[in-house]
Amino acid sequence: MRWYKRYRLKRSSIVPAVLAIQILVLSACPGLLVSPFDSQGLTAEAHAATSKPACPARDFHSFVEAFAESAAVQRQYTRLPFVYGHLDVDLIGTDDDKAFSRKLIRSFDAIQYRDPEDDNRIFPSNTKRKKKGFRIQIGRLAEYPGNKTIVLLFLPDTGFGLYFRFVRAEGCWSLIGIDDRST
Repeated sequence: MRWYKRYRLKRSSIVPAVLAIQILVLSACPGLLVSPFDSQGLTAEAHAATSKPACPARDFHSFVEAFAESAAVQRQYTRLPFVYGHLDVDLIGTDDDKAFSRKLIRSFDAIQYRDPEDDNRIFPSNTKRKKKGFRIQIGRLAEYPGNKTIVLLFLPDTGFGLYFRFVRAEGCWSLIGIDDRST
């Protein structure tokens, strides 16, 4: 004897009963309806780890301000290896090829301009710039013709000048180097 005959269920009433139980269970646990994998077979956590966050700004000037105000944004949008350029004032006028040298820096923590008093930023926040008297100039500079993504951080009337070089790729800007041309 079949089990449904024992309980006096007709075969035609079994299917609606099973569907009703499934609907009841799924409505009580909505997470069962969502697949833990996306169309590429990645879990939500893996997808978050491999996807890039949105750029913090649409234009370069706004990006520079967002970059300055967040140490996390600075870490995220600094491309490594990083190019550091240095002007040796003692060699100016002797051999111009040797007066300015460049080296690669392979980790963010090795960048010498990190400021522990400013949350380890390499580009000072607006508050720090005002406090120390720094100014910035964004855009085309005579030292870098044709490049509009250079930011000069300088201290007026002192000879101090750092050129922050950015490049736009994959929908956002990244810091690719700092040239210290202080005299």
